[in-house]
Parts: sequence; structure tokens; C-alpha cells
Amino acid sequence: MASDAASTPDRPDAADILDELDGARTRLAQRLVTPWWFKALSSLIVALLFIGVGMTFDNFPFGSDSTGTLLVAVSVASAPTVLLWLLRHVTGASVDRYQGAWTGASLALIGLLVACMAIQSLLDVPWAFLAGAGAGFVLTYVLEMRTDTGLRRGELPARVVESRA
Repeated sequence: MASDAASTPDRPDAADILDELDGARTRLAQRLVTPWWFKALSSLIVALLFIGVGMTFDNFPFGSDSTGTLLVAVSVASAPTVLLWLLRHVTGASVDRYQGAWTGASLALIGLLVACMAIQSLLDVPWAFLAGAGAGFVLTYVLEMRTDTGLRRGELPARVVESRA
């Protein structure tokens, strides 16, 4: 089978095509950098999860079991979905920002949640979940900033889907 010489780019053309592709990739990655409110709201969602779980303990300083359960349900089920939907409409693309990169951070947040449970229930420290909420907020914000730093450098997540929004 003979190769079609007219459709095969020569070495300089191939280099130009690769440069254009790299530039397009970098522009897309920079477009996916989140606005300030995304980082703040995703951090707040994590903090609300901690506070909601804390409210289910008898010695938590405020709230009730039902309020805590509602906060946990909202922070786990609906808030992340709404937040990612908003982000998709603002950036015009949908990205799995947490694929692989957040495995360690997710385990750290789960470990912090378990530690707060142990401290509040076993040591009877009523403010443990509030401290955990603050630490979870900061950790989430810092990790969101790191993700955006990678995007600014042109590092795309493994899966990016363009939106028609």
C-alpha cells in the first residue's frame, strides 16, 4: 500500500502542527482554571460536612441531629453536583478535577473526620468537629489552588469533555 505524499506533512509542518496542538491544549487548560468562588464553595462544602457530622453527636455545641443529617446529605449529594454544574457553565467544559490527584487528600480528609469523631466522642471535646471543619476548609482550598496551578502550566486532567454551553 503506497503512502499518499500529499497528505503526509514534512518535518517542519509536523512541528508546526504539534506546536499548534500544544498551544490549544494550554489554552484549554487555562480556561479550566476555576474562579475564586469555586474554591471557596468547595471548601465550604467540606466544612459543612464536618459540622453536619458533628451535629449528630450529643455534645456538639449547637444544632440538632436533623440539621446535621441535612447538612451531610446536602454536602455529599447535591452541593458538589450543583457546584460542578455551575463550573461547567462558567468555563464551558466539564473536567474530572479530582481524578487520581485527590486520592491522598481524600484519605487525609476521611482520616481527619474519623479523628474528629474519636476526639469528640471519646475525649468529650465538643469543638473537635469545628476545628476539623476549619482544617478541612484550608486543606480543600490549598488542594484546589494546586489543581489550578497545574492547569495554568497546561497540565490537563486525563478526561476533558467540551461543553456546548
